[in-house]
Amino acid sequence: MEWNAGGTKPILSLVCPPEEVFAPLRVYFQVSWARAEHMPANRLEILAPPKAAARMHWTRTEFHVRLPVFEKNQKKPLAKWISFNELVAFYVQATGQE
Repeated sequence: MEWNAGGTKPILSLVCPPEEVFAPLRVYFQVSWARAEHMPANRLEILAPPKAAARMHWTRTEFHVRLPVFEKNQKKPLAKWISFNELVAFYVQATGQE
């Protein structure tokens, strides 16, 4: 998992399964928001530690990823479902092929 919160279009990159797990295929996703008004106001408080595990599910129009988020008056981040509405990139790769 990689979270690029800076810039005008924050992008969350995910790989399934993680690189450390042997699998014949890997699926790479990059998700974001289609418009600035779709972005949550607390997007800068979203944490996505590199190589951390994340839960994800999707519908026809949205991608939901469970990520730690710092909320007001909280000392520790809380896991919350964050909704994204744009699939930026999707890639399937056979293991051992670059």
